[in-house]
Amino acid sequence: MKLIAQGRNIVVVTDKSRINLANAELPKDTFQEMNWKQALNHRITTESTFIGWRVPPQGQTQGDEIFSWIKSANLNTEKIFHLSSASVYLGDQEKFSETDYDSRRKKVAMNSKQALENLVCDIGVEKGATYVNFRISNVYGNGLTQGFINESINNMKVKNPITVYKDLDLIRDYLLIDDLIYAILRLWQYEELDNTLNISTGRGVPVSEVVNKLIALGNKDMKILKIDAPENIKSNSVLSCKRLEQIIPWSPKNLDETLKNLVFNSG
Repeated sequence: MKLIAQGRNIVVVTDKSRINLANAELPKDTFQEMNWKQALNHRITTESTFIGWRVPPQGQTQGDEIFSWIKSANLNTEKIFHLSSASVYLGDQEKFSETDYDSRRKKVAMNSKQALENLVCDIGVEKGATYVNFRISNVYGNGLTQGFINESINNMKVKNPITVYKDLDLIRDYLLIDDLIYAILRLWQYEELDNTLNISTGRGVPVSEVVNKLIALGNKDMKILKIDAPENIKSNSVLSCKRLEQIIPWSPKNLDETLKNLVFNSG
């Protein structure tokens, strides 16, 4: 809505649409939603393209066709914004900065998120487009279903247990979806931005603290299910936001400001 208010035209291409209601309310001359089958028959020229894949398209339904279309002249774009993840950072340390992993360096062994960064970076290079890579911490908020906070709140509402790991109190950096949207809109207008930038709060919160906050909101009968932790899981994953703070005004909300509203007022 904010982009449309600024006079921008928006095209959303997805096979997992969650914006049908928004689409019905927005003017069709400025907002268009299509699935990939439809997109493959179009030629699209954009000022900016945002890519938010969870996994590379190859191997998915129509994946090879989608990948070929994106690399072809059918998609003409000046700038590519990749919505990446904290999972590219390896090991445990107090905070990860952007220089702790360089997606431009080719490696023999990469995890799926590292491989995805390399893939999107290569697309940008081949198209001659400016490439901007956002590494985003754990996002939570209204309408979201994945991630510890989202899953926990959704389980609470249907009286299902919250799942935590045995003998491992994960520390994560939790970012409200509203703050993420604000950051992306501000950064999108920043002409000199390129390469990689963390979008995070920079504040590590143990899972046990999140659980205690939910209990304190009146959920004293909340059930906890403890399971074994996967091998090689990072106990601490917090992204530094120092560089972000140097570029835009940045005061992301903390959990004390947001959880009550999400628990009692979200649908």
